[in-house]
Amino acid sequence: QVEATVNELILAFGRMLLRAPAPEPVHLVAREQVSAADRVGEIRRLLKKKGRLLFSDLVAGGPASRIFLVVTLVALLEMARSREIVVEQDELFSEIWIARRRGRKTGAGRSKDPGGPAGTEEEGKQSGDPGPDRGKAGNG
Repeated sequence: QVEATVNELILAFGRMLLRAPAPEPVHLVAREQVSAADRVGEIRRLLKKKGRLLFSDLVAGGPASRIFLVVTLVALLEMARSREIVVEQDELFSEIWIARRRGRKTGAGRSKDPGGPAGTEEEGKQSGDPGPDRGKAGNG
């Protein structure tokens, strides 16, 4: 498997956006209630249940609107930024898979992944962890 880049995720998003039907012109505009935070929660639940999802299935499972596609992309980018998910492809230009990052507890908190981020300095102070430089003699 090949780890997909953000660019490949955005290209897949573009393909899905092209498939989404253009909204019918109307005089009355209805505001869709879709939030990235809610979408992150939905994706977390799906990943907890299935472990791995196709990007195309993730966007096909909701309303066929552009705002839903955009909110889904924002949610995935946020989850990737926080190292909560891994974006993969079996080979270049193939379907994009979204998977939970192994060894990491979903949600807030420090990474359980030894190769992942160890949290902020402030988190270390709160947890009683002296950190790499704190707790040594001479380092006030």
